[in-house]
Amino acid sequence: MAQVARFWGGIDFSTAAARVRKLVDEGILKRAEMPHFDVRPLLVTDNGRLLAGDTLPAVKGIRAATYSHDSKLVDLAMDLEKKFAARFETEREYRWRRPDRASEFHVPDGLLRRENTTIGIELELTQKAPRRLAEIIDSHAANLELDEVWYVVADETMRGYVHRIAGESSHIKIVKWTPSGTAAAQKGENN
Repeated sequence: MAQVARFWGGIDFSTAAARVRKLVDEGILKRAEMPHFDVRPLLVTDNGRLLAGDTLPAVKGIRAATYSHDSKLVDLAMDLEKKFAARFETEREYRWRRPDRASEFHVPDGLLRRENTTIGIELELTQKAPRRLAEIIDSHAANLELDEVWYVVADETMRGYVHRIAGESSHIKIVKWTPSGTAAAQKGENN
């Protein structure tokens, strides 16, 4: 609900909750059931998708294994769009729009489109096997559609790990990020 409130321009939590209840009652949104989780994420229904003019099929469910990453990616996308006044295209949107490219290269978590620049965004919260991370970095280097790739990390340990694997790859930037909603970010420590 905090993400919804933020998306709607920073309205208060209770106003966001009331609006969401109305949208759920009207069949525009629905709550995903996630056994063993305390959260019930929101999903757009087919009716909501049609109302919004979205051409992507509605998401049918949430994967528990990637929920934490995907939830933080929403915060990151909103932070990047606000900071750079740019459009963040999700991996899902890209795969739908460019299925030919999605099978040719590793698709990043998202694409930040700024002026005439396309930046691949990878949110790295946990360590991949070194060989797998190196393969992904090499795939990004071969993808001429990407001007650079930002590996967004939450701590210095992950920054060091990605840096060791990426080496001197000129197309890779490692960026430390603190989500905007956290106390550290509110004190102005967000990068």
